[in-house]
Amino acid sequence: MDIIDTHVHVIAKNQPDYPQIHVTKLAWVPTDAKDMEEIVARMDAAGVTGAVLVQALAGHGYDNRYTLDSSIRHNKQAGAVQRQRFTPVGMIDPLAPGAADTVRDWVRRGLCGVRIRPLEYAVDDPRTFPVWDACRALKVPMVMMGVRPPAHAAFTRMLERYPDIAITVDHTSGVQVDDGAPFAKAQSLFDLARFPNFSVKFSTNLIQNCLKANVKPQDFMKRLVDAYGSERLMWGSNYPAIHEPDWSYASALEAAKDAIKPFSVKDRENLMAGAALKFWPELR
Repeated sequence: MDIIDTHVHVIAKNQPDYPQIHVTKLAWVPTDAKDMEEIVARMDAAGVTGAVLVQALAGHGYDNRYTLDSSIRHNKQAGAVQRQRFTPVGMIDPLAPGAADTVRDWVRRGLCGVRIRPLEYAVDDPRTFPVWDACRALKVPMVMMGVRPPAHAAFTRMLERYPDIAITVDHTSGVQVDDGAPFAKAQSLFDLARFPNFSVKFSTNLIQNCLKANVKPQDFMKRLVDAYGSERLMWGSNYPAIHEPDWSYASALEAAKDAIKPFSVKDRENLMAGAALKFWPELR
């Protein structure tokens, strides 16, 4: 079975050409950041066939060069064995001057997705529309970071405004799971399933939160699949933001496999690869 990791971070270490830029300061970056070679080694050992390299705002800020260059370099190394193993998603500041031109430039250079972080501004802030418009024109997917349930009403308005952009959200949108089945606290996320262009990434964060709340991850995944079907749900490790000693890359993968164990073979294939390949077809 193919396995696609839709949320892995690569950060250069001690490489002058790729300085670290800490737009946000997170404790894991100085101690647990992994460069591309380390990520590839862990993927190889775990049997992960492809990955979406997601720009870490805490590692290189809005300078997407290392994420992009790592993807291009390792795809070339794969050669005829694998047509494309990696696809890069970059961070964009939609409020920066000329942000739409910045999107067009990065996509021209090879970026295959745009990630934004609507925490300092509203999800439906009109100032962000030029970036959304550029993504629509370029047919580039949007990855939403930090869109939690209080912002779902505003996010709904953006999904209504842009029905023709493939959109996903990180880490099951940060919903709470401590109330257990039927997970009423996550209802606003389930409601967003009515938008066919919207997919959800479920990650190690979700599994970790379930375990902390004494909730079975399988129970939440069942509710999620009931809402979205397996065709719009994608696994992501969030490694190395989620890291040792609590989680190794291999243990994050095994936990995800366990969380989807009750589903059919077809559903498991979709959850671990099929939905991701539909969202990022260049990984086929």
